[in-house]
Amino acid sequence: MEKMQLKDDVPLIGFRVETFPDRIGEAFDSLMQKFPDGMERSYYGVSYCKNDAIVYWAMTEEKQKVEAKKYHLSSLTLKKGSYHSVAIPDWRSKTAAIKEVFHNMMEELHSPEGTHCIEWYKSDEEMFCLIGQ
Repeated sequence: MEKMQLKDDVPLIGFRVETFPDRIGEAFDSLMQKFPDGMERSYYGVSYCKNDAIVYWAMTEEKQKVEAKKYHLSSLTLKKGSYHSVAIPDWRSKTAAIKEVFHNMMEELHSPEGTHCIEWYKSDEEMFCLIGQ
């Protein structure tokens, strides 16, 4: 596990994936199709445990302040600061391992229920699992 520093807040917009863990790919495809520059954005999966169930949000960076309202999406802010991180290169071939990576991180960090887990899909090849410090 490495440490990663986010220098700025990252405004995110997206929606809850009610069918989690099913249809996550379709949720991100739907989100990408909403934006003319959909393939040029970073995407984020934001999840946390609530009453022994996982709440999962498919999100992307908000590039213009009007996008959440324009596309009828929810918003939240990924706060600047220090994060524990694990890189997953060639993530598309390893999606089944993401759950275990977060499980191991949370166990090692002794994270309480409700801790937010962030999947940062920087590109088709580069992905990071993040947990705040």
